[in-house]
Amino acid sequence: MSDNWIVGNLQNAINTWNGKLGEIWQLVSQTPENFKGRWYMECNY
Repeated sequence: MSDNWIVGNLQNAINTWNGKLGEIWQLVSQTPENFKGRWYMECNY
């Protein structure tokens, strides 16, 4: 039972990593036009 916090921490770290990796992949895999349009829309509310 004492390793449950270790397993929980590892699972949280992996979930965070997967989320950030997904964000990075989304940025890397989109076209420059889409990236520029997304940046423009996010910065000009």
